[in-house]
Amino acid sequence: MPSLERAPGSCVKIAVMAAAIACGVTYGVMEYAHRSDKAAGAAPENAVLGRAPTPAEIAAAEKAVTPEEKRKIKANEHYLAGVKYLQDSHYELAREEFKKGKKLDPANGDIKSGLERVEKILAP
Repeated sequence: MPSLERAPGSCVKIAVMAAAIACGVTYGVMEYAHRSDKAAGAAPENAVLGRAPTPAEIAAAEKAVTPEEKRKIKANEHYLAGVKYLQDSHYELAREEFKKGKKLDPANGDIKSGLERVEKILAP
């Protein structure tokens, strides 16, 4: 009978080990798929992992970003700064950041709603 008493514990250990191995294999497959996904902005085929880009590669990447995209990126930076100020209860600074972002990207709904929220807070 002693072997039967140990059996449930052994089965649990084996199940836990099998689950850990399965998770590891799944993670490895997902990680590999993620790294090889070119649509998600993965490094170009000629890129070497762990190597810093050359100045020419940096310049080429910067030229690939249009002025409109640069404005939207900058507007989003102002939005994020405004959110941080809002969280820290610096409402005047938040309003200024949201206004700067709105000038750069008037169609951004997040910036509009942030500005409206600050205006409600600052309204007398």
